[in-house]
Amino acid sequence: MKSLKTVLRGVLPRAQPRVREKIASCLHLLATGHTWKTAEDKSGTSWHMIQSCKARSKDFADLYNVAEASRDAVRQAQRVDAMQTRGVKGWEEPVWYKGVQVGTVRKFSDKLLELGLKAGEPDKYSDRHQAAVNLDVAIVFQEYGVPTPEAQRPTIDVTGHIREESPAEPENPRPKLRPGAKKGENPNE
Repeated sequence: MKSLKTVLRGVLPRAQPRVREKIASCLHLLATGHTWKTAEDKSGTSWHMIQSCKARSKDFADLYNVAEASRDAVRQAQRVDAMQTRGVKGWEEPVWYKGVQVGTVRKFSDKLLELGLKAGEPDKYSDRHQAAVNLDVAIVFQEYGVPTPEAQRPTIDVTGHIREESPAEPENPRPKLRPGAKKGENPNE
């Protein structure tokens, strides 16, 4: 991979060295974890200038992608450090009595500690657990010699219990009226 100065000389051959230095500074700030806004403000470049350089040169685009990957890694390390500090080490909060600080108390973030444990050992602390379930009950019954024709296959209710027969359909409390019958008449007459 070519050096940044060499790539910038190829991308902006007629630009002043100060402009190339600004772009190099912007990439350096991005790579060290700064936001785009901070990198633009401190280096004096713009997002459009960087995108223009990316479009002109594949080498610059590669360097830009490396800077972004580095920025993401630095930010993740900062998040992990903050989680470690607040979740494991805790932080001091002052205790006040009648307007005077009388001491401090160490507080911890249970949620950050929980998230750190889940990230460290997802198999052990994850909320998601997977289980392979074979729902073809007829095969199991046939292995034990219980006949299960299609019409008599047992069903499984929502609690996981096997029912011997399908639940009966609820009866309609209203009798059906014969054609031509009026409300209030006996429907069977």
